[in-house]
Order: sequence, then C-alpha cells, then structure tokens
Amino acid sequence: MSTNIDMLCDYKRIEVIDHVSTGAKMRRFRLRYGISLRALAKVLKVSAPYLSDLERGRRCWTPKRVIDFNQAMTWALIKRIQKAAKNAHKSNLKLD
Repeated sequence: MSTNIDMLCDYKRIEVIDHVSTGAKMRRFRLRYGISLRALAKVLKVSAPYLSDLERGRRCWTPKRVIDFNQAMTWALIKRIQKAAKNAHKSNLKLD
C-alpha cells in the first residue's frame, strides 16, 4: 500500500516528509517569485518533468533535494534582485 508519507533514513535519524504538501509549497514559492519550472530544473540539474513530479507529489522529496531546492531558489532570487537593482539604477541615471 502506497502513501504520500514515506519514512526516509537520513543516516542517524528518521524524517517524515509529506511529499504532496512539500511539493505544493515548493511550487507555490517558485511561482510567487516568477521562476519557471525549466529554469529551476536547469539549476537543480534535473529534468523539468522530474521537478514537476516532485512538485505534484508523484516523486519523493529527500532531505538533500529539499536543501538543493532552497539553495537554487536563493540563487535565483539573488539574480532577480540584482537584475532589478541594475534596471532601477539605469532608469535613475540622468543624462545631461
């Protein structure tokens, strides 16, 4: 019998991850910041269909994959902030 909650061994401790709610939260976070599935998959070095399966609870989130996702989103958000700051700086420049 398959459930959405799997026990995963992480060396010395056991963690319970609800794959459906974890994936849904990750997807909402990604969409809120306008990061495309393909762009994030590229950063994570996984295929877009695989990432989609993770987000929809059809694949299992491992603790490592959650950490990778958080690092990739941090990187993507930093890049977006840098781009926005650069654009804001350009628009504030006054030509004499």
